[in-house]
Amino acid sequence: MKSGIFFNIPVCFKVTPLYTILLPHFMMMKRKKMNKLLSLLAVCLAIVPLSACKQEVSEKPAAKQEKAASVVIRPELNWDTPKLTSNVWKISKSGQPDSYLVGTIHIGKPNATLSKDAKNLLASAEQLVTEADMLPQLNDEEMAKYQEFMQKIYSQDSLKSKLGDKNFELLQQDFMKSPELAQMAPYIDHMHPWVVLLFALSIYPPEYSNQTGVDILLSKAAQESGKTRLALEDVMDFSQIFASQPEKLMIKMLTLRTNEEYAERETKRLFNAYEKGKFEDLPLVQTEFEKEFAQKYPDTIPALSWVRSDLLIKRNQNWLPKIKEISAKKKTVFAVGIMHLMSEQGLIEKLRKEGYQVTPEPSILMW
Repeated sequence: MKSGIFFNIPVCFKVTPLYTILLPHFMMMKRKKMNKLLSLLAVCLAIVPLSACKQEVSEKPAAKQEKAASVVIRPELNWDTPKLTSNVWKISKSGQPDSYLVGTIHIGKPNATLSKDAKNLLASAEQLVTEADMLPQLNDEEMAKYQEFMQKIYSQDSLKSKLGDKNFELLQQDFMKSPELAQMAPYIDHMHPWVVLLFALSIYPPEYSNQTGVDILLSKAAQESGKTRLALEDVMDFSQIFASQPEKLMIKMLTLRTNEEYAERETKRLFNAYEKGKFEDLPLVQTEFEKEFAQKYPDTIPALSWVRSDLLIKRNQNWLPKIKEISAKKKTVFAVGIMHLMSEQGLIEKLRKEGYQVTPEPSILMW
């Protein structure tokens, strides 16, 4: 059976708030297992969809597909600006130390380790900044944030009634395949769709691991060497991006099922290009994916637009003042998903417009 995720009948009685069920389970976990679950949520925060998805519908009539060919995804972006000649870019400005902007990918092969060149780059800086805290600690402050998050995930409505039996069954199967998410599978029927989507974004084909993505490996190396680690956003910042969206859009995202062969092909293309240092190929892969997907399934264009506007552009804009403030004080490695570097709305061009020199350094193979 193919894997599930990519990609209004209220219950007649009041049920126990879900967080009162889940939170005790989380609190009883061994520290190592709890840290792994929180790291998984951090991966969700760092995620930008890099794999293709297919809607579980019949093929569109030819006339409708022809009409879809002219559809434009908004906001319009030129993925090939600037030329992505490297995954490492130096940030320079008079009166402050140089820093580095590193484009990452959030998955790796199961046994991957950080390369010597990647370690040397990290060693050259005073601190590491990632999208989210990839290794969240179980101190009181952090636990308070996650408890606040847990209190927002409960819904009295049935997710199954909104997705339909088949889609819901596939969704639960995907959760069961993930060691970190399996314990949540019995409870997702009464989670808000945006919460389930947030966690579902961390599910990848089995030949990849979200625990060996570049962000996590850099974070572990920084932690081991005693370097300061900072984050550009926290769980509440990111969850609000999902929670503020119309439920209809979140349901649409959850009813997108992976076409296993297609998804594996696209994931492999993206991963191989990154792994081999062919970063200049990534804009073309992204452009082709969006074009093919929008033409074949035009009713999913709002989802593609949401990825562009909310998961990329808005977050880039939110991060910009933090990057400026942090880089002004110490030499820093900023490690963010490589799609955040791409397009005229990416961090490279945004920093340049703020008066920074952002220049490509020799590429680094991260594993």
